[in-house]
Amino acid sequence: MNETLQTDANYSDVDGELKRLDHGETWTPEVTLRVTIIVVLMVLTLVGNVIVIVRLTNCRRCRRHGHGQSSTTSSSSRVTVFIYNLAIGDLAVCCFTMTTEILFVVFEKAWLLGAVACRLLLYIQV
Repeated sequence: MNETLQTDANYSDVDGELKRLDHGETWTPEVTLRVTIIVVLMVLTLVGNVIVIVRLTNCRRCRRHGHGQSSTTSSSSRVTVFIYNLAIGDLAVCCFTMTTEILFVVFEKAWLLGAVACRLLLYIQV
């Protein structure tokens, strides 16, 4: 029984040498639940932040053409820029951090994308 669970293997580059890592069953109920929750959160994050960006962009266009409020104050402009930045930051977290979390969960904490991608993603995430 133990042999059948450890037939899946991948290789990890640690200190310049490839080591074989034996893994158990990848899609356990816990992993499936965690990946499902992360994917649902990613979809909600993508949809919600895209709606916020589109809505703010459309409101800005309406105000420029005189269809909305008659005057814009500098504080509402600052708030709009702040909300844009929050939405873009949320999208970055969704695309980079949540995606790597899914990879970590599925491949049992083994990094498969190489040293360059590891450093690049760590730089982007911070």
